[in-house]
Amino acid sequence: MARLLPARPGRSRRPAILLVALASLLGGCATLGPAHFRTWQVEGTADDATVLFQGIPVRTGQIVVSEQGSPNSLFLSLLVAEKHRYVHTGILVIEEGRPMVYEANGHMQASFGSRPLTRSVVGGMRRLELGTFLTRNRFIALYDPPPVADRQRIGQFARDSLAAGLPFDAYFDRSDPSKVYCSEFTALALAAGGVAPARTSPLTPNASVAVILDWLEITTPDIIPPEALIENANRVGLFSRDDTPAQMEAYFAVKAELHRRFTPDQKLGNVLRFSSLRGFRFQPEVESFMTAAHVAAADWDTLSATAIDQRVRALAAEQLGLFDPGQVAQRTGGPAL
Repeated sequence: MARLLPARPGRSRRPAILLVALASLLGGCATLGPAHFRTWQVEGTADDATVLFQGIPVRTGQIVVSEQGSPNSLFLSLLVAEKHRYVHTGILVIEEGRPMVYEANGHMQASFGSRPLTRSVVGGMRRLELGTFLTRNRFIALYDPPPVADRQRIGQFARDSLAAGLPFDAYFDRSDPSKVYCSEFTALALAAGGVAPARTSPLTPNASVAVILDWLEITTPDIIPPEALIENANRVGLFSRDDTPAQMEAYFAVKAELHRRFTPDQKLGNVLRFSSLRGFRFQPEVESFMTAAHVAAADWDTLSATAIDQRVRALAAEQLGLFDPGQVAQRTGGPAL
């Protein structure tokens, strides 16, 4: 039978991995602009309502989405049944001529013992400059909200949420608006501006992940994925300090391929490993696959997104083994967790 992902025997660990997955990822400052970013694509056009920031036409109510390309990001992506490119989002607000990003952000306090780590998550609404946001994240895209959106109401909701000190929701529970996770906050801000409610995505049926979620006391059946907030939206810009556009596309193709192979009978430990000292890390086979795609994509600048996806799948077959969805559909029984 063809391999899906490399099988890794041994006892599964209680994934105290939300510690890293929900933690805020910090980065230093760097010079902005196309001379200092390998991807700096500005696609929006300026008008009387925009402010030019490093050549980017920014305005209140725009939506930022981001992805770190880290093991934490992959873990969050694998929680959801559908594949998505981005795992984080926020709202842009122009204040005194400066673009500020409002976001719901959580991090872990030190925790000892065996209690679920979700009980140790703290944090909530925060505001940071767009330049800081661009340098702290690996892949970033900026989108305009729908034309019907009342941008000023969106911005006011963001300011009110920060002033109210809304805490971060580590349980992704949309039934409790007194605390929010990142895409929930962005959806609520857009709703305040008259935008239709965002669609939700069910959590994965993967049995290994279900064990993790049960321990973490996460009972929600679905979440709002960041990409649901930008469906059919006009992109204003695409940015990455360290990756070319082709390398960005290759990473998203890698992520989609791993998601495609992460069938209900797969173990999370086949993809990621965890240690109390170093947190989440990719399994060596997965990291090798990701590195190979990144290196190869340096020469793929002339390829279409479809061609890049095909080359990434070929690399996956070479490094992780052939994958036959038909065989997966015929499998019965549950995995050994």
